[in-house]
Amino acid sequence: MGKVPTNPPSVLGAGSRGVLVIEGGDITNNTIADGSNGVIIGIGNSNSPRFEMTGGKITGNKLLGNELSDTNETIGNVAVYMRGTAAEARFDFGRTAYVYDNLNGAGRQRNVYLKNSNARDSAYLTLVGAMEPGAKVGVYAKLMPNETNNPVVDIAIGLTGRYQATVVDAVYFVSDINTTAAIAFENGVQQKIVLTYRTPVELQLTEPTAGQVVGNQPTVSGTGSVGAKLSVTLVSKSDPNVSVKGEVTVKSDGTWEFTPSTSLASGDYTLQVTAVKDGVSAGPVTRDFTVVDKTALQAKVTEINGENLVEADYTPASWTELQNKLSEAYSSSEECGHLPSFLTDIVDTTGVGDAFSSCAIYGTMNNESLYSACQSGLAGAALALQTEQSICTSLRPEKIYEVIQEYSR
Repeated sequence: MGKVPTNPPSVLGAGSRGVLVIEGGDITNNTIADGSNGVIIGIGNSNSPRFEMTGGKITGNKLLGNELSDTNETIGNVAVYMRGTAAEARFDFGRTAYVYDNLNGAGRQRNVYLKNSNARDSAYLTLVGAMEPGAKVGVYAKLMPNETNNPVVDIAIGLTGRYQATVVDAVYFVSDINTTAAIAFENGVQQKIVLTYRTPVELQLTEPTAGQVVGNQPTVSGTGSVGAKLSVTLVSKSDPNVSVKGEVTVKSDGTWEFTPSTSLASGDYTLQVTAVKDGVSAGPVTRDFTVVDKTALQAKVTEINGENLVEADYTPASWTELQNKLSEAYSSSEECGHLPSFLTDIVDTTGVGDAFSSCAIYGTMNNESLYSACQSGLAGAALALQTEQSICTSLRPEKIYEVIQEYSR
């Protein structure tokens, strides 16, 4: 479509004294290409052109072009672009007009842009009738509300002598930039749909940490603005169709947590959390983590132990594989992972399991971490493999730590 910073090219438009009317149908699946500042609907600002939309949908268009100029001013790459004031060009809306889910390359809503020069009575949509169920209009402006000099920005005003905006109309509008702004209704001499400044919503994710290995019903937790409503989604990375969703509210102490009611299958997951309070949103905050079904692992260990098999029941390769797998696995509510067994000459396997268990238990009773305790167990197993005695006499703390140091080099 090319690039014209002061007058972006459009899929549909109206120039001087022109009128573009949309009453039904879908305008969708168009793409604004990289390098262009094109728009889906573009109206001039000379000799009072007009755009009217009372039905139909402008949705699902991909806005992959240039949105901002070198001076950080919006020059296009939006669905509907109002580049003048309401006095220069009217944008009439009503009934079931739908302009939403037109996303830029970063996945952000970019639906109706108002190039206002002042926060009040500058660029705004004109309501020619009531908004009705099925309508939805995402909107943002050059001047967005802020905490100091522009706390309120006009978005839509009823057409003088024809229609007066109502509080119900406000329900059908959404702020495209909603981290510090929310839609509101202003009941004054002239009733208006406006954007108002709102305090940003706080949202922090504490658990799980990035890359953490957790059980199959992990508790997700964090902090946020008191009373904020959170949406939590856990999505399988191997199959995005597999997900668990839930909602929680930040408690009075500023904390929140969520535990899925169903167990997750083992695998890698992505966690996504968003928050909303008073029409203002935060997030999404994302985090990757891994689920390990510890119950299933323990059940398998118990099953193997219950068979009371000895080395003679295995082939040499399968026996070695079994010992490696049993010595590698460790898990608790805080930690889980895999440790390789210590390489050593095998003289006799009698008592190796007992040596591993006793050394690991000794480490745990001496307040070692699970990781360190399992290393102690592996060191004890290595020493037991080196002797013909059923009870290894060298299982002393100083010898265990010596072996650990040797294999850690």
